[in-house]
Amino acid sequence: MLAKDYDDAMRRRLTTLMMLHGASDLRHIAISEWKSSVRRLEDLEDIIWPKIL
Repeated sequence: MLAKDYDDAMRRRLTTLMMLHGASDLRHIAISEWKSSVRRLEDLEDIIWPKIL
């Protein structure tokens, strides 16, 4: 899947699934300093599912 295939609705569904899935543990996201740069759900989506790869 390419970055252009991730529209805002797809990114929101993927993030919701990630947060609700029993195996997800956001404490172990391997992106440095992500906690300090996320204030809204959309910020997290931008980090995990970037619009441009």
